[in-house]
Amino acid sequence: MHKLFAARGLLVIGVSDEPAGTIEKDILRNLSVGYPFVKGNDVVKKYRVRFLPSTYSIDSNGEVATVPDGWLPDELMLDEMLHDVVKPAPLPDLKVYDPIRTLWAKHEFAQLREGIDKILALPEQTADVKQELDVLSKALDKRQEETLARVAELGKGPDYQGKHDFHGAMIQLERIERAWKPLPPAVEARKHLDRFASDEVIKKEIAVGRLLAKVMTEVDTSKPAVLRGLLDELNQFRKRHDGTFAAKRALQEYTRLAGR
Repeated sequence: MHKLFAARGLLVIGVSDEPAGTIEKDILRNLSVGYPFVKGNDVVKKYRVRFLPSTYSIDSNGEVATVPDGWLPDELMLDEMLHDVVKPAPLPDLKVYDPIRTLWAKHEFAQLREGIDKILALPEQTADVKQELDVLSKALDKRQEETLARVAELGKGPDYQGKHDFHGAMIQLERIERAWKPLPPAVEARKHLDRFASDEVIKKEIAVGRLLAKVMTEVDTSKPAVLRGLLDELNQFRKRHDGTFAAKRALQEYTRLAGR
């Protein structure tokens, strides 16, 4: 995952209670780990680690997105999370730009566009400020183009072979619509959402995706009886909903958990 996504902003940090020498020899050198690895103190206790490895993922808003008992952050999930990562606004570190920086960081792109345009239209505005905001405006244009491409990717289909996560795509499209309304990415996102709502096959995929998410929520798989129950439920789920994306996801989770 580090090799695939580090360039897009993913930061992987390994933590271990092992002695520093063991971390350097057995993990960094022998396993050729290329991401930061740190020596922890009482990590097992502090993070309530019940099995190894235990992976937590934290999104760009600082919220815990996945925990070891739930979904592992696979490529699809990381791709979605990293799309929300916004690099710092290309502006000088001056207080006058704080409101603009805040809108950029909060993904309030429509208000940001309006604010930039208003400031640039002021005749008394200094050349330096206009130059800085022009750079930000171009960065926003690029972000809009990237988001439009993302919307097109999320809206692919209809796929009648269970190869597309319409449930996950719907969630991402709804986020994009909120962040960009009423700009072009929001308009395009709404078109796909409306199509999703009118296609019976896609509606089924979304409904099954919701069911699977409910099955996997807040499950303590460190308890053998709970793990056995979840494995049985996942096995029945994939058979009952065969041919859907959620069924394939259930099989992946079943295989991972059964291997434990």
